[in-house]
Order: sequence, then structure tokens, then C-alpha cells
Amino acid sequence: IAPPANGTVKLETVNGQVTGKVRMAESVTLNAKSVNGEIDLAVPRSTSAKVNADVSVGNFNVSNLALAESKRSRNFTGEHVQGMLGSGTGSIDLAVQNGTIDLKGF
Repeated sequence: IAPPANGTVKLETVNGQVTGKVRMAESVTLNAKSVNGEIDLAVPRSTSAKVNADVSVGNFNVSNLALAESKRSRNFTGEHVQGMLGSGTGSIDLAVQNGTIDLKGF
């Protein structure tokens, strides 16, 4: 997926996996949500975006990206992670109730 600058991409499922490879221009907003299922998202290593991830039951994993975490917390309601890729000009919001979020760089 290659959304235009200043565009918004929304990926949602109730039961199933959200999988994608997104080339994000600056100022793009990406929202991915799953109730029961994994989010497996790949973005270029050069991506610039603020990242917010919420997982109720499961884990949040990052690989091959320089995510500067500003906040990571886990409690009885799940795991919440905030961070930044690059200078944070775009936005990546990820949420899973039951599953895992994998954010990868390519």
C-alpha cells in the first residue's frame, strides 16, 4: 500500500489477521485494528511517524526499526507502547484486543 501524502489508511478486522507492507509518505496516518487476530505490519526503515500500540491480551514486537520508545506500560488491561520513528511526522496507531502486534522494518 502506498497512500498519498497527508492521507489516511484504515485496516480493520474482527476475526482475522491484518497483514500489510506500507510505504508511508510524510504526514500519513495509519490505523490498524483487530479484535481477534494478529497485526503484522511492515514499513520502510526510513519511516517517520509517532507510534501508538495497544494490546489487551498478547504482545507488541518491533524488529528492524529504530523505535525510540517514550512510554511502555503493562498492567491488568494489557500493554501500551508510545514511541517515535524518525522525526515523527506521520502517525501509526495499532490496536489488538486478543493477539500480537508485529511492527517490522524493510
